[in-house]
Amino acid sequence: MSEGMEELARRLVVDHKRDGRVVYDEQAKANWSPCAPRPERLVSRLARECGVNANQLGRWIRESAERRQRALVVPPERGAALVPVTMEAPSSTVGAEGRCACRLDWAPAVSLTAARQRSAQMSSDFYDRLAPFYHLLYGDWDAAVRTQGEALARLLHMRGVEPGEPVLDAACGIGTQALGLLARGYAVDASDLSPGAVARLRQELDARGLRASVRVDDLRTLQGTADCSCAAVLVCDNSLPHLLTDAEILQALRNAHRVLRPGGWLVLSVRDYGAIERRSPDVRPYGLHLDRDGTRFLAVQVWEWDRDCYDLRMYLTTEQPDGRCTTQVLTSRYYAVTTDRLQELMSEAGLFEVQRLDNVLFQPVLVGRRAETPA
Repeated sequence: MSEGMEELARRLVVDHKRDGRVVYDEQAKANWSPCAPRPERLVSRLARECGVNANQLGRWIRESAERRQRALVVPPERGAALVPVTMEAPSSTVGAEGRCACRLDWAPAVSLTAARQRSAQMSSDFYDRLAPFYHLLYGDWDAAVRTQGEALARLLHMRGVEPGEPVLDAACGIGTQALGLLARGYAVDASDLSPGAVARLRQELDARGLRASVRVDDLRTLQGTADCSCAAVLVCDNSLPHLLTDAEILQALRNAHRVLRPGGWLVLSVRDYGAIERRSPDVRPYGLHLDRDGTRFLAVQVWEWDRDCYDLRMYLTTEQPDGRCTTQVLTSRYYAVTTDRLQELMSEAGLFEVQRLDNVLFQPVLVGRRAETPA
């Protein structure tokens, strides 16, 4: 074993829990990968020499390699152009959670755009594949449509947005919020990045005899919605954290502000990430759905954290009455942005009366209003 590996082994174990489990140094764990051998038999031998479980060591190597791959920025080819990119610093150089503002003077051309396109494509693919099964994630999806429609209608009424007025559901999915508001008389336009989700919503509208303008659109740009045309904009069911940076979220919030009429309201619902323990893997089952014909459907989420983001795998298992099973694995990525940070970004986007409301939906709700007159 090399001198460097011996030093890592000495630093690895930092404590023991009462139940005998070992507490490892996180930095030492991360440093195994660059110098660890790859063949399985060599990893096993190294684990024995260092007193480490071979499966644990293999997992550390894989996780470290994945982190390095995600952080990799491909350099420009010889002769490729560089373009100046400026990131505006917020009002304070350190945010509420200790994030430091930075300025990037030069960057490889299209690298940021390419990363955002990959992120958008991942989200679109995820919901395209999930659309046929989405209602099965609820114990009773039709009941959820009704109760969320009632709750959102009360919220809008309290803020002066009445049935008949134009509402944009900017992350409509298969229609959990849009269908409920349409049933209560609101003039809903609906858009989503996922063509599969949009197609499913059109089917649900036809089945209920409801009418709405439905289209594929990007939450960050809302190109299909005119300026000052909406009494309210909805972005619900934790859709906003699919945008993986503050800059992308701020872009979406500014465009929501753009399409709101003076005095109009933005309504968000998001997970309360500030109250969630970060552990990897974090296994989150939805429960079992049983159809009348005996078909069973089971959905399980697995979260794996990477700093302020996490990779999500959703396992969708269908068991037929004769015992045949099929499982699909869907993948996506989220930014665990806190509600405090979102409220800061909403204010930065030009919204007023920004606040968090609990006990409206099953997730915290954030609201903000566009000024009655231009600033």
